[in-house]
Amino acid sequence: MSETKLDTSGLRKLDLNCIYPASEIMRITGADKEVMKLLKRDGLEFRWLVGDQWIKAIDLWEMMKPVFNKYAKQKTETSELDSTITDQPGLATYAEVAEFLKISRTTLHRLVSKDELPVIYIGTAPRIEWSELEKYLKKQRASSKTARRKPKK
Repeated sequence: MSETKLDTSGLRKLDLNCIYPASEIMRITGADKEVMKLLKRDGLEFRWLVGDQWIKAIDLWEMMKPVFNKYAKQKTETSELDSTITDQPGLATYAEVAEFLKISRTTLHRLVSKDELPVIYIGTAPRIEWSELEKYLKKQRASSKTARRKPKK
């Protein structure tokens, strides 16, 4: 794993007396599942509430410095992601889109079947326009900002 830095600025706003969903910690810091596994291995206690993993903020603060310096990963800038999509010409195969989004083809098929991502058929071959993928990602970013969970106290 390459050593870079997590964006820890959002962590300063956390109430240390609360617990937060692991997904919220990942969103705030830009950590991925691999970083979260390393945090857990190094002693961060994950709690299970309503089927989700939660983290006590004070536990995170206590171990943050050495772990973040050692295992950190830098967030990809939104503008860089957008430019890579707009640089792509025309249509993409399912495999290309799944690889780009870092999701399985099954998950991609689910998005298509729910009409979240439009498909064009060339003969019997399904293709996705890069511009439609860009619209989908913008919509996802907007909805993820408005649908944040509030931490339980």
